[in-house]
Amino acid sequence: MFFMKRILCAYLFLIYLLMSTSVVSQTVTTIHVNGRYILGPCNDTLILKGINYAPYNWGWSPTQLRINQIAQSGANCIRLPWYVTTPDGPTPQAVYNNLVNLDSALSKCIQHKMIPIIELHDLTCVNNATALVTLSSFFVQPAVKTLINKYKHSIILNIANEALFVSWASNPTTAQPLFQIPIVQ
Repeated sequence: MFFMKRILCAYLFLIYLLMSTSVVSQTVTTIHVNGRYILGPCNDTLILKGINYAPYNWGWSPTQLRINQIAQSGANCIRLPWYVTTPDGPTPQAVYNNLVNLDSALSKCIQHKMIPIIELHDLTCVNNATALVTLSSFFVQPAVKTLINKYKHSIILNIANEALFVSWASNPTTAQPLFQIPIVQ
């Protein structure tokens, strides 16, 4: 478990480095963190207020994006659950394999002045570090990186959604030390 935890930390740090801006640059052009704060491209502190909305699942049709309706609620962000492998349900895998669908959802969020938060939902509530590392490779595929770079000024990546969390361990008390990952500042 210790070895898997180290691999996971190293892999997530690598993804962070790939997606972050250069430390040398004085101008930041992406949403970023400073300590415990999420900052916008202008270094303004962001307080996220939004909802979960799976635009192509959870009962919604791919032709009926409701992002404009969400914007009317005053939300400033939308967490967009995405799947590498479609769960049981009405949404075919082809919908998620077609990145034009993700591009459309991201574009509509930004058009309505909301921050899209892409999260891979496949391993939500699962304690499998190896599977999480494999799943997170989705973000470094060339076509996905191109899409992320297109919107890098306005998106957040939720790489490990509720994964490897101590509450889902069979014995949370004994698992607590295993799930404490130090924060690098």
